[in-house]
Amino acid sequence: MQAHRPIDRRRLRLAAFTLALVYSLAQREVAAGNVWVNLGPEGGPIRALVQNPANPGILYVGTDSGVFRSTDGGAEWRSVNRGLAASSITALAVAPSDPSRLYAAGTGTQFISSEDLSRVFRTSNGGDTWQTLILPGSGSPGPVQATHEIEIDPLNADIIYLVRTSGLLKSTDGGDTWRELSMELASQQCPLYHLILSQQEPGVLFAGTYCGVYKSTDSGKTWRLSSSGMVQGSGSPPSVTDLVIHPRDRCLLWARSSPRLWRSTDCGETWNELPEINLIGNLAPDSNDATVLYGITPEGIYRTNNGGVSWGFLAPLNTTPTNIWVDRSDSKVLWLGTSLRGLFRSTDAGSTWQSRNSGLTAISVSGLSIDPRISDVVYAGTKYKTIDGGSSWTELCMTGPRLCSWASTGILGAPLHVIIDPAHPDTLYLPVREAVIKSQDGGINWSLVGAGLPKLRAPWLVGSPVQSGVLYASAGGLFKSTDGGLNFSQLTLSSSPPITTYDVAVDWHDPNLVYAGTFEGIWTSTDGGQTWRAPGQGLTEGWGSLETDPQAHGVIYRIAGALWKSIDAGLSWHQVLPDLGIQALAIDRSSSRKLYAYSTVEGVMRSTDGGFRWQTVNTGLPEFADGYIRSHYIAIAVDNPSIVYLATDQGVFRMQEQAIRRRRSR
Repeated sequence: MQAHRPIDRRRLRLAAFTLALVYSLAQREVAAGNVWVNLGPEGGPIRALVQNPANPGILYVGTDSGVFRSTDGGAEWRSVNRGLAASSITALAVAPSDPSRLYAAGTGTQFISSEDLSRVFRTSNGGDTWQTLILPGSGSPGPVQATHEIEIDPLNADIIYLVRTSGLLKSTDGGDTWRELSMELASQQCPLYHLILSQQEPGVLFAGTYCGVYKSTDSGKTWRLSSSGMVQGSGSPPSVTDLVIHPRDRCLLWARSSPRLWRSTDCGETWNELPEINLIGNLAPDSNDATVLYGITPEGIYRTNNGGVSWGFLAPLNTTPTNIWVDRSDSKVLWLGTSLRGLFRSTDAGSTWQSRNSGLTAISVSGLSIDPRISDVVYAGTKYKTIDGGSSWTELCMTGPRLCSWASTGILGAPLHVIIDPAHPDTLYLPVREAVIKSQDGGINWSLVGAGLPKLRAPWLVGSPVQSGVLYASAGGLFKSTDGGLNFSQLTLSSSPPITTYDVAVDWHDPNLVYAGTFEGIWTSTDGGQTWRAPGQGLTEGWGSLETDPQAHGVIYRIAGALWKSIDAGLSWHQVLPDLGIQALAIDRSSSRKLYAYSTVEGVMRSTDGGFRWQTVNTGLPEFADGYIRSHYIAIAVDNPSIVYLATDQGVFRMQEQAIRRRRSR
């Protein structure tokens, strides 16, 4: 099992120095032709879309895996995240007066410390590189309050507005400095939800708040309530979560407090209520026709041809939509973002749709499992399978009960992946909410098993690498199954390890030799989990994931920032690598001298001599923040150990190992 762990920043310089020393003492190794290739799956959550106003064929999307850019109208996409230290991009904006200037807001896990952050970024070269902006309340590039929306002055790319939970920020120097704008309302009582700028009348802003619509005519210096005609049963204005100005008519606006909808034809001075419609996401007006708008409901896509007086159904959806946008160059071209299946485009005003996901690999894959018989058969995370080495992917659980959708992150956020039975590779196991599901046909059909597990939370699951049907689960205690997951019994005999057990590893040569990782250390059992020996020397705590050596009895690795190794079944430990943010390890079954590790500092690393010397192997991986794409799991194929797979925030990567050139350090 391979898991993430916070890393001590103060140890990074020492770690880098130590690694440099290891490199300088060792023979240099340069991989010739070892290139990672992205296999997908394509798609993923789409949170934002913007187009270059001077060249609408250039598009950007914000996803849960960073920013992607297309320069050919969405036919092909490429990751553009160098310097972008956030994974989930929730807001994007392009400057109308300087289309190479973009701003992005994102949240996610910081690559070095693993702390959750909310940040704002700027690019001046169309996304090639990004810079983190320092916002009030941080004193550094982060963390700060979440930013929900970014608006840019239509005439001045240096004037930016940020909508945050507590209110509104404004910058007049491209984000170098910021100030709070008073909206003459108590931010705790009237949160700000939405902001729009008039494209025809700079300085005019509208804000949707919990207390109705507010308007400013002096670039946000002063605000007044502008909600005449909007009334709730209490007599107060409604909570407005969405506002739209027509692109060509500065006085035509719509406001939404779902399912209620209002329209103003006098620049927001008065509002008339329209018939209710249960819209989700945003409203998208046709840029050429003031009477046409598009919206999405849980049932599908709708269009109005009379400004919202009535709506007609356009097309059903087989996925969950997030937002809809009208193309800047052709109002019959629509774009639809979804929560999982990526981006769709319509060229006939919404009647038919086609996916536009080539290269858009915004699906984060938590783990990998490779069929030991065929290296082209791979299970990605908990939802996808390929039988052709990643050329195509299918979703698991597409027939019968959709039990795979119950899968969740494991204990303490550890990555989840399918467990393959060592004797029957078509038999699969997957932990779900309060149970385990099992498939005996390679993931087509699943059944619910796991009797005896407590109804507390999703169990975390590990299978024995050598015994068919033997599973270990941690769910409010440590449990074991010896009948293929049908029944689990709690391991509660003498000297059991503490309840918080977050990883188990089983020796490849002795299935009764079992290790349990806990916060107190790594416990060892020599009788299949019935009794346990207290942690050995050399480790002060046991947090991290565990991997046993497939070729050597009693050899185990512990991965937790640094890489540790024991050759005496956990009695003593020594450090193989310093704290470089090591978060995943793979050991070649055919030659345990070959190791792969993922480091948040160095990226992917390889050793061919049991961990004495290491080389980085990152060619082909997307740049992210100040390093490479965040990875969660590494797997080496069994039938062809020259094939290596990598699970990342942007899908699955594959590398075919090539020959290694060696050269001596000078």
